[in-house]
Amino acid sequence: MKKNMLVVGGAAVVVVAVVIGAVVMHKGPGSGGSSGGSGNTAGAAAQAGTPAGGSYTVVSACKALTLADATAVLGKGTKAGSANGSSDTASGDVSVSTCSYSGAAGLTIEDTKTVTLLSRSAKTKAGADSNESIFTTSKPTGKQDVPGVGDAAFWDAQLSQLDVLQHHNWYIIGNMSGAHADSGTLDVSKAVYSQIKAKL
Repeated sequence: MKKNMLVVGGAAVVVVAVVIGAVVMHKGPGSGGSSGGSGNTAGAAAQAGTPAGGSYTVVSACKALTLADATAVLGKGTKAGSANGSSDTASGDVSVSTCSYSGAAGLTIEDTKTVTLLSRSAKTKAGADSNESIFTTSKPTGKQDVPGVGDAAFWDAQLSQLDVLQHHNWYIIGNMSGAHADSGTLDVSKAVYSQIKAKL
């Protein structure tokens, strides 16, 4: 599985490329075509977290996970990632955005902790169905189910990522120490979820 690396305060944060690659490839209502594309094409509604139509709501990662939220988990000295917002994309069916924060720098890069939120918001039924399939028919094998989080959730220990389905949207809450993808804990990702769940 391909991984993208975001540099955040000297530490690398893993974001699974399958999320970007999973952007619905067929035409949705009024989509005019369809893939995730590149560049910052998310509209004002996507950035504001306003309804995209019907019962779907686009949630911008940095609106959901703020510096104050990250600081509550990582502690004093937390900083926003310089790449926040630069790779946000949208298609007719989904909107994808990412937000990362790093804690106060430690004596070594291994001491620096990071948290990341990737939001894959459904804008149409096709987008919602695609998101929901990750928790049903397309769910990766060997992942730990996490009851009581969102509508469905599972923990990926190899990538230190908590995948959450909530209100048709797919969120990935990652955390790690230094540059090791498997160095994060479920408890930290759950703490981030607790801070932001009312905004998802």
